[in-house]
Amino acid sequence: MSPGSRSLVLPLALGIAGCAGPASGGGDPAEAAPSRAEPRAEESPEGRPGPAKDGRGATAPPGAAPRAAEERGLKDEPAIEVPPLEPGEGPREVIDLATALRLAGARNIDVKLLEERLEAARADVDAAAALFLPELAVGVGYVRHDGRFQETRGDVFDVSRSSLSAGPGVRLSLDPAGAHFERLRAKQALDAVHHGAARTRAETVVRSALLYLELVKTRGSLEVARDAVTRSREQVRVSESMVDLRAELRVNLVRARAELARDEQRLLEATSDLQRASVDLAVWLRLPPTTLIVPVEERIVPVTLVDPDEPVEKLLETALSARPDLQELEAFQRAAEDRLEGARWSPWAPSVDLLAGYGAFGGGRGSFFGDFGDRGDYGAALTWSFDGLGFGDRARYRRARAEAREASLRHAGLEEAIAGAVIRTRDEARSLRSRLEAARSRVEAAREAMDLVTARHQAGDAIQLEVLEAARELSEARSGHLEAVIRFNQTQHLLFYQVHGSAWLGRSE
Repeated sequence: MSPGSRSLVLPLALGIAGCAGPASGGGDPAEAAPSRAEPRAEESPEGRPGPAKDGRGATAPPGAAPRAAEERGLKDEPAIEVPPLEPGEGPREVIDLATALRLAGARNIDVKLLEERLEAARADVDAAAALFLPELAVGVGYVRHDGRFQETRGDVFDVSRSSLSAGPGVRLSLDPAGAHFERLRAKQALDAVHHGAARTRAETVVRSALLYLELVKTRGSLEVARDAVTRSREQVRVSESMVDLRAELRVNLVRARAELARDEQRLLEATSDLQRASVDLAVWLRLPPTTLIVPVEERIVPVTLVDPDEPVEKLLETALSARPDLQELEAFQRAAEDRLEGARWSPWAPSVDLLAGYGAFGGGRGSFFGDFGDRGDYGAALTWSFDGLGFGDRARYRRARAEAREASLRHAGLEEAIAGAVIRTRDEARSLRSRLEAARSRVEAAREAMDLVTARHQAGDAIQLEVLEAARELSEARSGHLEAVIRFNQTQHLLFYQVHGSAWLGRSE
């Protein structure tokens, strides 16, 4: 893949967590875990509960179902609560999104490579400028000749002689047209590397946000799974007490145990996902892979960075002027055009050769050194050369022209790709915004259903199966809400990068 031709390729969309203080009542992505001291109910032979009893076995008054759902509801705040993680083994690193972005910018290997590439490009510019300067040489020369020698008039005779010279000299061999356009090309290449560095840094920030939000999502999913296991264990406990009284209620116990096994399996999967997300982020930030990274955010809220209802023409206009990858290709295109101009004019511009030397010179017959004195040598020449009778120059011009056309086509192709990506992401953001409302409504309905079924079960008007189904629906609704919020944030940040380009860098500082 040629420099600058890479479009932003991210394995996932991006996201960011909104921060807020801890909410009252505790929580998870959608709600708090049920209280362990909730009253339990005796079940009748028909599977309906009798009078509710508390954890000490005392009869609880009808309608004494917990009101935790009212306390932990979404109400007017579409936020997702994320309780702290339990302590685990190995080192822990508690960070927020801003810290993750700064660590990525300071430690990421790609960013370090870009710094070296920038230094190499600056060196190329300096080397191109040095083409206009002569070469300085200082040295000592010794010559010894024994044998036949032909003098200027044509006579040949035996000679034995030695000579010694010392001193400085300057020499310049310059192709003015080639050196001029090479200097322009090197400057454009440096500009391209600068834009490439901005692109790489912005992509690094985006990737860091992606991995951080994946970690936040897996943490929220873990809390949903933990709450589901807590509810299932409570149902198993209630069913076991019922079986002790009525053996025919064993089917309720088997059903509750199956539900518990399913929830425990999901808990194990959520734990594995959290560990994998922590390792991915730790490796990206160049932290020890064994570090458990804990996101500091306690609440996850939808974040709108780019209004999905903004006219697409305005979004595209901003994107085509702000994207660093497009600016990188524009610089490479200008460099290719400078190379083409150099190939066009180089055969017609003469090469300049200058020579100047001054120093001491002496010698004599055989190995004798003497008669030392000053010596100066000067020369100049202009040369027009046509490589391969001009066919070589013509081939170089054709190649430079093809490269310039290729750069122009790549630029046009990237413009089309950027426009398509912006439109697709904008449409996805609008769709996800609608899904957020639906997901929030589903959670509220599932909470209300859970409270109603629990109250009916304690009053003896609902069977255990209804409680299990309500608990399952609540867990799925909370998971769906968490997924919707994270995906919405991811899409928003992807759209922000696609539209505003390297403005991402300012968000990481």
